[in-house]
Amino acid sequence: MASICSCSGALANFGIQNCDPALGNPAKLVLIPREKDDGTLSGVDTASVGYGTQLPQATFDAAFNAQLQNDRWFIIDRIKGFEPISADDDVAEWKDGTKTKLRDGMRGVKMTIYVNNPYSWARKFNKVRCSNMTAMWISDNGSLLGEADGTYLRGRRISEGSISAKVIPQNSDDKIAPNIELTIDYDRQSGDEKVDYIDASDMDVDLLTTYNPLIDVDIEFATSTQTSATFEIFEEVGGMGRRLSVDGMTTAELEIYNETDSAAITPSGLTQDATTKVYTATYASQDVSDVIHVRGVSGNNVQGSLDFKLATATNATIV
Repeated sequence: MASICSCSGALANFGIQNCDPALGNPAKLVLIPREKDDGTLSGVDTASVGYGTQLPQATFDAAFNAQLQNDRWFIIDRIKGFEPISADDDVAEWKDGTKTKLRDGMRGVKMTIYVNNPYSWARKFNKVRCSNMTAMWISDNGSLLGEADGTYLRGRRISEGSISAKVIPQNSDDKIAPNIELTIDYDRQSGDEKVDYIDASDMDVDLLTTYNPLIDVDIEFATSTQTSATFEIFEEVGGMGRRLSVDGMTTAELEIYNETDSAAITPSGLTQDATTKVYTATYASQDVSDVIHVRGVSGNNVQGSLDFKLATATNATIV
């Protein structure tokens, strides 16, 4: 727990140079699992940053496009309103007129996110309500805000169970567009005094324009024979009877994986019917009863803006 009172510190000077950069306003939220798949804490090591030395783009590519869910940084845009939450500290008042601070008041944020189907987004947020998550912010000047931990910038810890996505549907007079009111409380161990940032000029990439939210896609097999398979690829959005189709995929992006043989199969052809949106993949003959699924080429499930992680869990048996 954060220290309520420290009597060992000394007052520091408050002077600043005129060129002290402004932090800017939050433009994009980044939700990050606190622990990576290998058990280490997520974050960016700034030890190498100095005048003339920037953090390479590869550092952020690896985070925003990570194959493993616990290693990925999940970016959220469409933020149309941002309101910091700062509750009063809990204080005991004594009969002699003195006060004792018991603990910090809760800190957090409330934001409005514009989205046509707020219900699907609410499901996504509420799934991680009780997860061990952290939050960073990309400001409108391209800086990255988080929590300092030695030379690392990490996400601010989110109080478990505090993520709340409230659906605001469009009203009858159309003066309110559909949106989500997302509220996050920071853990008390993530006090304001720990907040720090990486300046945009210290990164060899523009975070605002380079990274956008990935799109979850899934698949539904229609047929699966020894030499071909037919399937639809679709996003999670759209009506229950017809989700939005993902069009234009090629063999440079997708492959078939034979789970029975633990072997990747490069399709000899991949076509899509313009009317039904069904893909047909042709490939070398496989054994009857083998189990296959579709995945990103070479096992890389992030292809451009699409994430095929869900699709890899949908199997088909060759008949």
